[in-house]
Amino acid sequence: MMREPSPSCELSSSLLERVSQLRAALGEIERSLQEKHLRCCVFPQISGAEEISKVALQLSVKRIGALIAVEQKMSLEDYTKTGAVINAELNATLLLSLFYPGNPLHDGAVIIRKKKIVAGGCILPLSADHGAFKAKGLGTRHRAGVGLTQVSDAVVFIVSEETGKISVAVGGHLYQEAVGLGSPGFPRLAVAMRKKKDGIRQLPDEGLKTRILGSALAAVAMNPK
Repeated sequence: MMREPSPSCELSSSLLERVSQLRAALGEIERSLQEKHLRCCVFPQISGAEEISKVALQLSVKRIGALIAVEQKMSLEDYTKTGAVINAELNATLLLSLFYPGNPLHDGAVIIRKKKIVAGGCILPLSADHGAFKAKGLGTRHRAGVGLTQVSDAVVFIVSEETGKISVAVGGHLYQEAVGLGSPGFPRLAVAMRKKKDGIRQLPDEGLKTRILGSALAAVAMNPK
């Protein structure tokens, strides 16, 4: 004969469900704030954001890995010396070709400075936190992207050849989002930021999204089942 669940079991079950709901709500808030931070604080500082975004999206769809470092105030000259000098004006066609399989430079990083492709096939410093990357299923390309942003103010775009996901590394942090046709990923953010006056539909008000999610989070916390 089966025993009736005790009050403590019902309580633990209810708490587990609440934790799951809270985790989902916090995940939505994190994604919303991440999107706003990139759109308002990061992308406006990047020269050539539109070209880089177009290339990142094409590589993502084809699942071709890429590592694109954009120099900011701190020089990346030491890292350009580890690769092949290019010194060409930034354009999407050239940037795309550097990552195609078969190109001798495709496994290294491309470094961009003031709308110029300075070098390709460059070696970047790896983040020391190997375990954390392995646990998340991220490899050397992501470690290198984050590693560079831990020692400089560069912004690094990373495309995973395994998943097609595009990530952006800034200040030692990795911002990830799945990107596919029709999805509001990083490339759409950058293109929208550069073409605000060209009739491109803008993303929803992030402040409103955050307030709505905050209210939902509070409701979950105050009204357990």
